[in-house]
Parts: sequence; structure tokens; C-alpha cells
Amino acid sequence: MTDFTCPMRVLPDGTMDGKTLATAGLRGLPGLFLTAVQAAAGDGTEAMAAPGPDYVLRGRDVLWFAGDAAGVHSLRKIPGLAPQTKQVDKLKLHKTERRLVQAVVAVRSPLIGQTVRDSHFRTC
Repeated sequence: MTDFTCPMRVLPDGTMDGKTLATAGLRGLPGLFLTAVQAAAGDGTEAMAAPGPDYVLRGRDVLWFAGDAAGVHSLRKIPGLAPQTKQVDKLKLHKTERRLVQAVVAVRSPLIGQTVRDSHFRTC
């Protein structure tokens, strides 16, 4: 299994705001593990590792998940959560048209040392 990490933001006044992790159903998700929470109340630089089931979610908390591609994809379907990254907002695609892609680059590939942008990955 290849693990990905994915930060998800709790939407203020959303369906997850004010619920515990257990009540929100965010523990034991297939293919995922909640590794940490960055609390909205703090300055956002410290995270609580592996919070317990009684942790109460607050709007703007950032939840860090690790898991496989299918698990990460399923996070985007959970009401009350949104991707933390602003990069997603730059895409000119509706969220139902987006795909999570995993690529394997050979050790001797000319792509080694290039960024995704430099490799023109999206234009191939």
C-alpha cells in the first residue's frame, strides 16, 4: 500500500463543527488513519498527534490523514470537510471531474530532479 497524506479543513458551522471524532465517524475510515489535528484555536504551528475519539472538532481545524489513494479520494465526499490546500481552488474543473493520479518515475528518468511544473506533466 502506498500512503498519501492529505490535510482536510473542518468547515465552520458545517456538519462536523462541534462533533467529536467518534460521532463524526472519522475514526476507522477504510484505508485511512487520522494522524494529527492542527487546532484552529492555536497559531496553526502545533499539531496534536493521533487525537482520541473524544476530541471535539472546531471550524477551521485541520485534520491530517494518511492512507491509500482510495481512502484519500473518499475524504472529498465527506460533508463538512474541505481540502486544506489552496491549490485545489486553482483547478478549473468541477470536483467531480478531478482525479488523484499516482506516477512512478524510473531511477534513470530525465524527470528526476524536476518539479511537476518543469516536466510539463499536465500538458502530456
